[in-house]
Amino acid sequence: MPMSRLIVFILTPQTVMLDVTGPLQAFHEATDPATGDRAY
Repeated sequence: MPMSRLIVFILTPQTVMLDVTGPLQAFHEATDPATGDRAY
């Protein structure tokens, strides 16, 4: 049980960071025409 808890503790910051940077990058690309054109 402690091992799985440790794995969750290690993986959680990565998923949280992805959840934060994902929409943030999408918002930045939507507001910035230069990056928006390159994204699509």
